[in-house]
Amino acid sequence: MSDYKYYKATKPLQYSTPTDQYKEEFQQFINDSFYDSSDIMDIELEDHLTGEFLSIKARVMKYIVRKSASNSFIFDDGKEIALPDFSVKVYLGDRVKFSGYTWIIININNINNNINTFVVRRCNSILKWYDNNKLQEIVCSASNKIANLDIGTFVQLSQDELNIIVKYDAISNTIKRSPTPTRFLLNHQAWSVESIDNITNVNNNIGYTTILLKSNTINDDLDDIENSIADRWKYEDKHNYILNTNVQNINIDVGKTFQIVADVLDNGKEIINPIILYSINNTDIAKVDSDGSVIGLSEGDATVSISYLGLDNQMYTKTVNCIISNEELQRNYTLEVTPYDDSYWDDDTHESITIRDGDSCEFNAILKDNSNIVDNARFDFNIDYNGNATNILGFKINSDTKCTV
Repeated sequence: MSDYKYYKATKPLQYSTPTDQYKEEFQQFINDSFYDSSDIMDIELEDHLTGEFLSIKARVMKYIVRKSASNSFIFDDGKEIALPDFSVKVYLGDRVKFSGYTWIIININNINNNINTFVVRRCNSILKWYDNNKLQEIVCSASNKIANLDIGTFVQLSQDELNIIVKYDAISNTIKRSPTPTRFLLNHQAWSVESIDNITNVNNNIGYTTILLKSNTINDDLDDIENSIADRWKYEDKHNYILNTNVQNINIDVGKTFQIVADVLDNGKEIINPIILYSINNTDIAKVDSDGSVIGLSEGDATVSISYLGLDNQMYTKTVNCIISNEELQRNYTLEVTPYDDSYWDDDTHESITIRDGDSCEFNAILKDNSNIVDNARFDFNIDYNGNATNILGFKINSDTKCTV
């Protein structure tokens, strides 16, 4: 900006308003030097009338606060911006977007009522509050210091105070000091309005408002701490959702299906016909339908997400792990033959029985595969007398699974 000041000093304006010729010369001078700068970037400048953000080239520079000719420092949360067209109108309180942040204009430098540069301060928080049962929110700059850029000083606030800068508009005007101070949740702390200044930096309803906040006590019954909304449950029903599923892990073969069943509780009461969303992270491995039916497509792992959007506008989600197998289960057969009455066993080893003269015992055969009973199994029965007389035992086959001795 030293070039501007040099130009102004060596070629002072002769009129309160620059002539068209001089404005053209001045604009050409700026254009020639502007685009050679290394700090040019695209910014979005808020249109004062529509509120829309328009893309424009600008120089974005460090903002150096000069307390005196020999004493200066860099304002970390501030930037100084120059536009190539010095006739572009900007206003205090308007917002600018660049570098992933929203910034608010807090100071404007003029040359004969034409914009030279302007200073922006980074917005680092969002205020959320209720007005007439309606949730309001606005970006703001929150700091424990109050800056006076005209004289290059900062006033350090106490630990229980916070200074807020917001655009002066219809939304910020709903923030109240009285009769009941508006409350906010910022930085995991509750705050209430101590004072509001919408005069110093406001002219013709254009500018920015400064608000001094004092620390307050969090109300666990009314404050939505997770979403940083004070007094939320004073105006809305408080919800406590629990999403349940009938399974945590699914193991199925390729081509097989499994039905996930989910329900939602709100404050312990089941919600009737909740809208539950199902999705899967790998559609090559498995597919999930809108009703929660999972079908295996190929061998591998996948994760099903089950989600419910609550009335508090929060998404509640559970995940289910799916393992899809493409191999037949290894067979592990075991044969069990047992008497119909356990008293026939000689001992706990269940390896031999004793049948007295004239008595009989029916045996039942069972085939198991991996400990699961095989249905419709059929057995062949025979008896080995081990060289003894065949008349010592009678033997009869009763069915495919039973015999009597």
